[in-house]
Amino acid sequence: MSKPIPSPGSDRVGIALAAYLPDPAVFSEQLESIVRQTHTSWICVVASDSSLSDLRASPQLAKFFADPRFIWLENPIRLCHKKNFEKAIQALANLDGERRVRWIACSDQDDIWYPRKLEAGLSRLREAKPLSLVHSDMHVLRDDAVDQRTAWDIERR
Repeated sequence: MSKPIPSPGSDRVGIALAAYLPDPAVFSEQLESIVRQTHTSWICVVASDSSLSDLRASPQLAKFFADPRFIWLENPIRLCHKKNFEKAIQALANLDGERRVRWIACSDQDDIWYPRKLEAGLSRLREAKPLSLVHSDMHVLRDDAVDQRTAWDIERR
């Protein structure tokens, strides 16, 4: 069912995922897109700004709660978007031993990743100077259809 956690020293990516009242159907698609990454050395911290009880009860999410690559954190008080990301990033930075990460990627609760997202980002990071940042473009879903223009096209970046 789940893949083993790779050994330390690899190119393990920590994924900081901030969530607040996610729709279980959409959220399961997001989590599945992480599971399907071609770069398989990752661990995901889900920092929830809402109760995890409804998510734990969802049959669509059961396999993700059972997968040791997902770490679930529930905030006792609402932190809001930026501080919730900070909490997930800090949790990743504090992992040690076999769970230690070398890289950190961020994800909103409604992002559905292309299968090579981590692989492509890491390829660019390995070529970059220390303390570099890789930012990726995305396609936008509108009315259940993928807009052929990317977010950068729409924003004229």
